[in-house]
Amino acid sequence: MPTVSILPMNAAIKRLKDKVSAQNDEEVSISISVPLFDQYTMCRLETPVRGSGCIHDACFDLKSYLAHNGTRGFQAKCPYCSRITPVNSLVV
Repeated sequence: MPTVSILPMNAAIKRLKDKVSAQNDEEVSISISVPLFDQYTMCRLETPVRGSGCIHDACFDLKSYLAHNGTRGFQAKCPYCSRITPVNSLVV
């Protein structure tokens, strides 16, 4: 299995805060919906990943991503936004 980067928790929290503050300067309460099932297999996520260049919060399962994109190398695409998402750009 390839090595993927792990996004530190404080970086994930900062990313969400930045997203919210860009929308509103006042303090607000929000909820974010994130799918728990893989886009390819519709099975529960085992190892949730997303591309580091993706702007969405949704994740997909690493194993099904590799099974679906294994031979595509650097031409692999995110199942949500269709950005080019090579394995070395995935974050957990």
